[in-house]
Amino acid sequence: MFWVIQAWRPARQAVNLGGFKLTHHPRDPFMTTIEIGIILLIPAIGWLWYANMSARELGLRAVRKICDAEGVQLLDETIAIARMLPRRDHTGRLRWLRVYQFEYSETGENRRAGGVHLLGGEVIFLTLGPRPARGTGAYSSGLSDAD
Repeated sequence: MFWVIQAWRPARQAVNLGGFKLTHHPRDPFMTTIEIGIILLIPAIGWLWYANMSARELGLRAVRKICDAEGVQLLDETIAIARMLPRRDHTGRLRWLRVYQFEYSETGENRRAGGVHLLGGEVIFLTLGPRPARGTGAYSSGLSDAD
């Protein structure tokens, strides 16, 4: 039997519950498509949120590690998602490609941009972007003035 609380249409077997009637409708044996969709959508959103938080933590650990290795300071101690796209990994499985951006500083007075890409649960690309050569204020192009 399918029981539903309704206040807008009369029913045969009704029990009054403070203005609402608990009624049995033999014509409504199944949930509607919208109800089924909502029941399936809520856990899917929860799973996506949890997967995104796990991937973000993985990316943040990788960024902290590279910033420590390079001797730069990760600003705000956070990374922000820029894109999320479905992509296939090397085995052909469909995974989420998450692109995160962050800011770092060499001196504490400037801000530079960096990025990290995660495919599923794996860091596939991490960059600190262009930086000035040590001891100079200009970007290093690999060419000297003598060339």
